[in-house]
Amino acid sequence: MRTRVLGLAAVIASLFVLEKDAAAQQAPFEGKKFALQQFEPAQAGDRFFGVSDGSVGSKPLYLNLIGNYALNPLKLRDRANDTDKGYITSTQLYLHLNGTITFKKRFQLNADIPFALAQSGDNMENVGGASVPKPEGGKLADLRLGVRLAAVGRPLDPFALGIGFDAWLPTEDGEDLTSDTKPRFNPKLVISGKQGNLFYAYNMGVLIRTHQDLGTPEVGNAITFGAAAGIQILDGRLQVGPEIYGNTVLPKDNPSPPQGDGSANKLFGKHSTPVEAILGAKFRVNQIQVGGALGPGLTSTPGTPQLRALLSVGLIPEEIEAPEDRDKDGIADPMDACPDTPGIPDPDPKKNGCPPPPPPPDTDGDGIIDPQDACPTVPGVASPDPTKNGCPADQDGDGVVDAQDACPTVPGVANPDPAQNGCPPDKDGDGIPDAQDACVDVPGVKSDDPKKNGCPPDTDGDGIIDSKDACPNEPGVEDKDPAKNGCHHRAVVSSRTIELNEQVQFDTGKATIRPASDKLLSEIAQILRDNPDIELVSIDGHTDNVGNKAANKILSKNRAAAVVKWLSDKKKGGIDPKRLRSEGFGQDKPIADNSTEEGRQKNRRVEIRILRRKGDPK
Repeated sequence: MRTRVLGLAAVIASLFVLEKDAAAQQAPFEGKKFALQQFEPAQAGDRFFGVSDGSVGSKPLYLNLIGNYALNPLKLRDRANDTDKGYITSTQLYLHLNGTITFKKRFQLNADIPFALAQSGDNMENVGGASVPKPEGGKLADLRLGVRLAAVGRPLDPFALGIGFDAWLPTEDGEDLTSDTKPRFNPKLVISGKQGNLFYAYNMGVLIRTHQDLGTPEVGNAITFGAAAGIQILDGRLQVGPEIYGNTVLPKDNPSPPQGDGSANKLFGKHSTPVEAILGAKFRVNQIQVGGALGPGLTSTPGTPQLRALLSVGLIPEEIEAPEDRDKDGIADPMDACPDTPGIPDPDPKKNGCPPPPPPPDTDGDGIIDPQDACPTVPGVASPDPTKNGCPADQDGDGVVDAQDACPTVPGVANPDPAQNGCPPDKDGDGIPDAQDACVDVPGVKSDDPKKNGCPPDTDGDGIIDSKDACPNEPGVEDKDPAKNGCHHRAVVSSRTIELNEQVQFDTGKATIRPASDKLLSEIAQILRDNPDIELVSIDGHTDNVGNKAANKILSKNRAAAVVKWLSDKKKGGIDPKRLRSEGFGQDKPIADNSTEEGRQKNRRVEIRILRRKGDPK
């Protein structure tokens, strides 16, 4: 689109001749139609907004949508006295649909479809004898088709060189400054590269355009140029950098000096060289890239806007290319001494990536090469003894080779059980050789005590083996009840009670304690002796609801008193009576359902409450 500005610049220049030459300028201008839009977006997938890359992307498809706003791109100026006449075009808003398809990372096709969404400005008529139409928006501008061949390099290489070619196909009649009405072409050379976090690009080409004489610098062939640089930050997600781009009309297309200062007739003359600069930023979120750019026109050439703003969003997959690996052996070609033959890593750069030399023969496959294998046809093991190296091993010398010996380092005996073959004899099969087993006929466990090694475990040492001990971690006594066998805690002290694991037994309907409860009461007495801080306890008697309630209360009270008497008896419990008191509650405080025998049995009980401990407040 830079070339469109050239044409329009010539149009505007022709308007600014002195009034006395108006009639002479009218004839060359009439019937001329041009595209005003100057900005041409780089192909989708390129790193910058208006400057092309020299490489071709590694992904098959890139898409970009670009909004393009120009402020005052066409100002009418009287070159004779350098005064403004007004703006033919004061604002211009374009939308570019840009897509790129790549082939084999070397060739790509691009299409850019620009839409003039809005244009505004003054309708300058009969200025210098010419009539300039007021621009209108909502038109399809000239379609651009482009190709690029990547001759050298990839997107992330330090240097990439490409050859590009763009062609514009007219889509409008040019009345609203959106079309040149004739095709134009732009072959160009493109260079780009990456150095660390810095990217750069440079373009130079020739615009081939139909020559038109406007009485000012002709619209025709021109030199196009562009340069850009950008730095990546935030782990490569954000790129920021400046761009400059423009063109200049070749003097040979303008042999007749124009009126005024003649600068338009010069290469890089101020009226024949539209140049713009922008500062742009692009931010990536996964495969989506959004960007924005802003910058001024740098020359006074008609058609160069005072300000240009760009916004873009596109599907731009990130370029993450590993170095080429032609033989697919996982070693990049720059480090592969044999890049066309799959190989293996090697610290020697001359061998890295090359196939390993063929190994010496190992007939029996035991990892010991035949020249060093004393038994080359029988798998064996390494040995410092050359006469045994590579032969089946028997480390413990028990006649069972290690491959079949379940205990290869301990002399043993042959056994049909593979898990015991070559191991010392173990009659009970507990893993402890008979020579060390104190219980050779009974499976047991290891112990540091030779008298217990190989015997069944008795963790608490109470003479009841763990498998039959209901309390294996606490010494206890034998009991016919498996749930109590090996346990001895008939009573256990807590903060405010002495819990009874069995009940005090009385004669039916009486307060006479049966001898079977002597052991329980002895344990209670021992608890009181072991805990002198327990200063006062209450022995509480309870009954079920069978019988007279008053009689039950008396019975419970007598039974509680009988327990106190037993505990305070010097020959039995030996507890100071001052530490004991009794109370009977009868059937008033059941803990189970009295409607069942099981519940009634639980309700017929003696409970011991701790009323005072040393240090309790009085």
